[in-house]
Amino acid sequence: MKKSIAVCLLLLSVLLSSGILAQSQETQKQTSRTAMTDAQRKNLQEYIDLRSNVRQQKDEIMGAVMALNVDQAANFWPIYEEYDAELTKLDNRRVANSSVLSC
Repeated sequence: MKKSIAVCLLLLSVLLSSGILAQSQETQKQTSRTAMTDAQRKNLQEYIDLRSNVRQQKDEIMGAVMALNVDQAANFWPIYEEYDAELTKLDNRRVANSSVLSC
């Protein structure tokens, strides 16, 4: 009788410890997934910040390199701004799609 109780207790402790171990491993996996997601979010935010800085510098460089007179600039910049707005929409969609796929 004592032997069967001891065996049952041993079996119970093995089952409980393996369940706890499995639960602990799952918690570690979730933590590493969350850490990757945090790193990806940080990288994505850095990319967005960099992209807005580059966009501003690009306009400044374009203006300096093109050296347009007043009439040319009046014709060029509205067209360029429309093009750049459409390009920005595409970039935003690409960023949104990549962030959805990585989650």
